[in-house]
Amino acid sequence: PDLGPISPSVFIPLAEEMGIVSDISTFVLEAACAECAKWPAQTSVSVNLSAKDFRSRDIVQKVREALAKSGLAAHRLEIEVTETALLDDKSLTRESIEDLKALGVRIALDDFGTGYSSLSYLHKLPLDKIKID
Repeated sequence: PDLGPISPSVFIPLAEEMGIVSDISTFVLEAACAECAKWPAQTSVSVNLSAKDFRSRDIVQKVREALAKSGLAAHRLEIEVTETALLDDKSLTRESIEDLKALGVRIALDDFGTGYSSLSYLHKLPLDKIKID
């Protein structure tokens, strides 16, 4: 309350450093799916996941559980992955993206242009959207 709002650019790196970013991601994912399930059927929701989330083998299971718990149709959920996640571990991230696509979830590449920004890996990934920064 004394400091006022804190920007995600400040608290996300701190959460990653403290090892709690995956807990935050799980909470946000579950809350977003639960809220979106209450909205009109044509409305979807997009959730950013950190690069650390994609280094974990359980991210697909977390998404599956959030969808099941909320009753949200998978096509109404879009997962945003940062370019950093793609560069950190291409094979694990690609596998997770393919598994998420198999669930019916849409995938967006967020912040394209802020990092390495190679066009070569874009055609190899099953992306639905590229968000250029």
